[in-house]
Amino acid sequence: MVDGSTPRRWLRRLFVALTALGVLAAVVLGGAGWYYAGEIHEGALRVAPGARGVVPDTVVESVAGGQVVLRRTGEPGGDDPLLGDGTYGLVWDGGAAVVSGPPEPRDDGAVARRIQLVDGPPPEPGTATDLRGDVRTEPLRALGPAVEAGLPALFITYRNDPEAPADPSGRYGQGATEWRDLEAAVRFALDQGAADVVLYGASMGGAVVAAFLERSDLADAVSGVVLDAPVLDLAATVEHGAAQRDLPLVGGVPGVLTGTARWIAGWRYDLDWDAVDHLPADWLEVPALVFHGTDDELVPVSTTDELAADRPELVTAVRVADGGHVRVWNADPAGYERRVAAFLDCLAGGAGQRC
Repeated sequence: MVDGSTPRRWLRRLFVALTALGVLAAVVLGGAGWYYAGEIHEGALRVAPGARGVVPDTVVESVAGGQVVLRRTGEPGGDDPLLGDGTYGLVWDGGAAVVSGPPEPRDDGAVARRIQLVDGPPPEPGTATDLRGDVRTEPLRALGPAVEAGLPALFITYRNDPEAPADPSGRYGQGATEWRDLEAAVRFALDQGAADVVLYGASMGGAVVAAFLERSDLADAVSGVVLDAPVLDLAATVEHGAAQRDLPLVGGVPGVLTGTARWIAGWRYDLDWDAVDHLPADWLEVPALVFHGTDDELVPVSTTDELAADRPELVTAVRVADGGHVRVWNADPAGYERRVAAFLDCLAGGAGQRC
């Protein structure tokens, strides 16, 4: 005789086991999501003290014969400009220079680069220096062609910059709050007699430009924009970074985890993901010149591709093979500036379409 209660007992045990596994999975996913939400905060929202100022990351070993020998003092994070075959700024207390040409690594870990002084005497051995390709001075890359064209220019700061007040939240808004600071600068330019303005934004600055064009009553004053590796969709940027993480067994961060982390980050840091998503680009009504390196480790080039696909009649996208984050100018300064100059000439001609 078969006891009918036996199958029921096994079913109950199976149900309890599956429930326990489900609870465990939820706890693990929630904990991992909480942790990765913190990573999102660290990478995109947290304002580090002095993060946008000069932070020494190399030290001079010698300067002679038009060469400087530098040694890195910390982790570069992403592609290292010390080893990059391009042009980069080198600054220190009391001077500035440009390093260029192919790097020459030494057996002891130091690297020799060509150096051209810009300001001050050569740095002495032991001088702490800052070697950068992506700092607040990025807009100066586009300023030369503007000045040569006889155009007045504003080089602005926005909330959380060292020279500006902090946002009450204590965090970056990835354009969702900073666009109002850009609006104030545009209003100032118009009050000073400007007939229209051309906006330049690199990395998060691209998000600021996009948010301004999407929301500001002064958007009609803009005749064109130049963007460099713009953050047009923060969620896509987070996914891009997650895919590059090297986790045991799974490789990149699983999509279910990033989705959970985004939800937690939205609640934990009052982050409106829709407010930092500017794709599709219904807000773009003026010509745009957009630079993006295909090896950008921070912002996916696919978002620039989507922008160009949304507005093919307005967007000229310049994809540079092997280029890192905001490193297109570094790879070819003269070519970058020629494209910006040609774009400004096109805008001056009143074409109103793709330049």
